Amino acid sequence: MKKFFGIILTTLLMGGMLQSCQSEEGFFEEGEGLLKMRMVINNSLTRAEDSANDDLAEKCVIYVSSEKGLIHKFKGVDNVPSDLYLKSGSYVAEAWTGDSVTASFDKKFYKAYEPFTITKGDVKQVILNCKIANVVASINPDPILSEALADYTVTIGNTRGSLEFNAENAATAHGYFMQPNGDTSLSWTITGKRENGENYVKKGIIYDVKSAHEYVLNIKYTPDTNDYGGAFITVTVDDSELVINDIVEIKGAPVISGIGYDISKPLEGAPGKFNRYSVYVQGLGEFKSLKMRSADYTVLGFPAEEYDFITMSDDTKTELAAIGLTYESAYDSSFDTTSARISFSSELLNTLDLGTYVINFEAIDSNDKITKKDLTLKVSDAGVVLEETPWQEIYARHAKIYGRVVKDGMTNPGFRYRAVGSNDWTTVLVGDVELNASFTANLTDLQPGTKYEYQAIADDYINTESMYFTTESMFMIPNASFEYWCKGGFKNAVMPNENANNIFWDSGNQGAALASTVLLDKSSDMVHSGNYSARMASKWCGMMGMGAFSGGNMFSGVCTNVVISANATAELTYGQPFNGSRPAKLRGWANYRPGSVDYDGDALSKGATDHGQVMVALTTGTMYINPTAGNFFNSNDPSVLAFGEVTWTGNFSADGQLQEFVIPINYKEAANNTKATHIILQATASKFADRFVGSTSSVLYIDDLELVYE
Repeated sequence: MKKFFGIILTTLLMGGMLQSCQSEEGFFEEGEGLLKMRMVINNSLTRAEDSANDDLAEKCVIYVSSEKGLIHKFKGVDNVPSDLYLKSGSYVAEAWTGDSVTASFDKKFYKAYEPFTITKGDVKQVILNCKIANVVASINPDPILSEALADYTVTIGNTRGSLEFNAENAATAHGYFMQPNGDTSLSWTITGKRENGENYVKKGIIYDVKSAHEYVLNIKYTPDTNDYGGAFITVTVDDSELVINDIVEIKGAPVISGIGYDISKPLEGAPGKFNRYSVYVQGLGEFKSLKMRSADYTVLGFPAEEYDFITMSDDTKTELAAIGLTYESAYDSSFDTTSARISFSSELLNTLDLGTYVINFEAIDSNDKITKKDLTLKVSDAGVVLEETPWQEIYARHAKIYGRVVKDGMTNPGFRYRAVGSNDWTTVLVGDVELNASFTANLTDLQPGTKYEYQAIADDYINTESMYFTTESMFMIPNASFEYWCKGGFKNAVMPNENANNIFWDSGNQGAALASTVLLDKSSDMVHSGNYSARMASKWCGMMGMGAFSGGNMFSGVCTNVVISANATAELTYGQPFNGSRPAKLRGWANYRPGSVDYDGDALSKGATDHGQVMVALTTGTMYINPTAGNFFNSNDPSVLAFGEVTWTGNFSADGQLQEFVIPINYKEAANNTKATHIILQATASKFADRFVGSTSSVLYIDDLELVYE
């Protein structure tokens, strides 16, 4: 039977600005650029339990990319916003979930990829059919196989892992394999004891396997009367594509948000100066309940402490409307979504005295998903107030802070700020601003890793209520001047680290050590400061007729496996832990002398001038590198938040001297949503050595690397 594995991400593309559905005029109208998402997941050959689907929903990572790269990344279905602003243009939506392991009887991995476009006035539905990414294998043994072949096992696997099938699990077991890059086959081995006591072994290979396909080994036993105790065992393979058959829905929880303001922050204003404000609630299906309650209901003027707008009578709605509290909702049958708005009139809010009032909201949808949010109203006689600065606006040496005018007569508003512990304030004024309008200031020349206090001010007025932010700390590259060197790793190779127990830098030296070759070492020939620089020299590394061209290199990470062979296998893990800061540039000092290419390929032809490279990447994790298997560094990988590089195609710097180089670090839009957890640095005398292309006479010197913060 063919079965479906996968996720369906239903994406609703409505036109308009982000606030088109969330404006006080034109509620529920269409505009341009509003992306709506919902998720449907099926995770097994048979219908899955709800708890398993919830786990997939939590693990799911959803990517939205434009032609410029990744712009949004969400972890977990519930964390995908109901409304996501996108400009008109071409996009790609992707989703990954499950567990990516080499071989397992129960862990599966799913992937989806779907391009889409947003144009003005367009309404379309994008379905991300997230199919299983595994190759699936199972066995179908002859019913009497175990009688002729005692304790038989069928081992199926790829170059990285395998699973064992036997008589006990044959009827139900399915093996799920993630194929390593370049590995397109599954091998199988049947073992057991024949009736005459002899060991039996039969092997074979399934070629050109594909993800989302199941390969069933049909094992047929035919007795052979001419061979005492023997038999013919034949194996045939059925290949079938896994197709839709069963769907289990996993849906995100309702979303509660402010219309034109951030509901997570207090809504502050002067007595009698509030505008009309609304709360927007959106959910999949229809709401089972949508409750509002407040312990402050008496002073707010509400007749009761709690209301459920779903079960509320028409008389109660009329009663609330009379005091300035209204409710409206709409159900969209095309996309099975309900949107609601709860509005508080300016007349209702402007009856409030000085103080803080909290209103609680709780939405339960038709799938029993629950979301709770609080709206805080702060009535204050302050003239200007602060608004919280998002982390994205706080850098190592500059920050953008926010305020708002909440009272008439406030002229020339602005801020004063100081480092915590200092007695001296610095003042920044922005000029006149209208009532209820926000204002901002860009603070410069700040100290990294420093906590600052700031307050809102205006002419002849200071609001002494403070807020605080801490600037990013600068990341100091370990052993950036390459004064420390040690030996460690495979074959006790040379490393540019203080000791082998705390590795930041690694290189191709571990592999080259098999051939008694050194690609990277300290040098006193050319230095910018201190006693040493790092010298990288590209060479042929081989022994007994086997080996490969290797580039002189160093990188932040570790070399995990090295083998000199005809295939020159090398496995690396790029990336070391990083503090999440956002440097503007990478600076260093270098001297490069390229040779003529003597090991050519698609990248460079024989006799061409070799290329040297230094690059930096800030990422959300480490990156597995195995050139032989086709795993290369990819700056377009979704995990890369920022990237910069310099490539030298000729001599760099004067003979015998180091020259400064500066690499701008370019940030993707995804860096506005998350912080980098790892840093990848690499320098190499032969840029295309990962493709075994370059010159055995190329040499690169590097010294005094530094991340520059502006």
